Amino acid sequence: MKRMKDVRQFDSMAALRALVIIALPAIGNAGCIGAYVLMAAWALGGPMRAVEALCLSAVVSLANPALFPAPDSVALLRWLVLFAAFGTALFSKRPQPWLWPPVLKAGVAFVAIIAMETLISSYAKDVSLSKLIIFLIGLTAAVLNVQLAKEEDQERLIRWMLTFGSVFVLASFPLLFTAVGFFANNHGFQGLLNQPQAYGVFLGPFTAWMIVRVYTSRSRGLLWCVVTTLCLVSLVATEARTGMLAVLIALPFAAIVGRISSEGHAFRSIIAAFFLIGGGAFVMGYAYDAVMPAIQSLAFKLNNADTFSGALMESRGLVIDKSMPNFYAHPIFGIGFGLPSSPWDLDVTRFMGIPIANPVEKGVIVLSVLEELGVVGFLGFALLVVVVVYRPLIWRSEQAVAITFAALATNAGEATLFSPGGVGMIVWIWIACGSCAPLRVEVQPHLSYRSAALNGSGSR
Repeated sequence: MKRMKDVRQFDSMAALRALVIIALPAIGNAGCIGAYVLMAAWALGGPMRAVEALCLSAVVSLANPALFPAPDSVALLRWLVLFAAFGTALFSKRPQPWLWPPVLKAGVAFVAIIAMETLISSYAKDVSLSKLIIFLIGLTAAVLNVQLAKEEDQERLIRWMLTFGSVFVLASFPLLFTAVGFFANNHGFQGLLNQPQAYGVFLGPFTAWMIVRVYTSRSRGLLWCVVTTLCLVSLVATEARTGMLAVLIALPFAAIVGRISSEGHAFRSIIAAFFLIGGGAFVMGYAYDAVMPAIQSLAFKLNNADTFSGALMESRGLVIDKSMPNFYAHPIFGIGFGLPSSPWDLDVTRFMGIPIANPVEKGVIVLSVLEELGVVGFLGFALLVVVVVYRPLIWRSEQAVAITFAALATNAGEATLFSPGGVGMIVWIWIACGSCAPLRVEVQPHLSYRSAALNGSGSR
């Protein structure tokens, strides 16, 4: 197998496009509107361009308000890009014979279950159906465009994901030394995004992927070592336990897969990195009294609690207190997809009478699914998750496992899977990158499954 040369892993023109789009909203409303119009037009140019537009739209819609004040029309503008990418996914030319991605089929089945439940139990049916339609459109746009982009040129997709992630991390890092980087709460680093938690979710899968690529020598050179280091530093600075936990969950699974696939160097290197990071923090914490309180605060947020369970209740207790009674009262079908725990908290933005925005923060996705969808919906969700993780595992690709497991694990603390209008779109793109294979692998199983994922190599 032939690996890509390092010089081809960074696309300078793609980096320039990304920087221009990210910077345009700083001009004001006109710049923000112009950025979205450009992204929507770019998304119509084919699946690969649609993937690029979706990635950029996700970060622009969550831009740091200290640098990029968002116009009131931002909710409508981001849907413009999403619908353009959706149209590209549906009408782009497909290879023949065509097989629909299993992840998309499982997602559609899940949506069908939710639609049935919504008609039965939702206390705000129009809001639930609206969010469900947006979820289906976002899921289809992400998964199908990634699948088609892999069919066209898998190496170009790899270059884009490497370039986009690197550019965003490099552009965000200088803000670590300014108040703008901590604008949301004065202690968690948010980079160019509006919340430290959002930046943690962004960094989790990308950091896990970069660690695997660097330690397996698929990304070699000073640039990628610097990017990986900055990812780790930025991730810790966010104080977003969700992102850090995602990396720590993904790496051991990737190491095990690397071992099973007979790449001993992958196993040894990744597991060594895992213990080096975790063990180093542990030793440094106990070696220096000044460091330990900071690590404890970061890991458990022990400002007002002195145990892990106490810290959990401190940060998520209110959400749990609201969600569980709703699940007990509606155990079969839940209270309705995408709805807050109480009808009094329902805050809907409408356009021509159609719900277009309804911010809901549930935190832990398992509790969110149980509360909103009940046992029936939870079973459908479990099936979707199984389909997502099964495919990278059978391919025995440590990179696909790393990004897929990390993307899913970010939902342990931030329920983003059902929010494709924001950082949830990035999560779904990562999932699609890890769980979709080029058609040649699907119809010819004797070919190497490992070349199906984002390995930086493939059969030629």
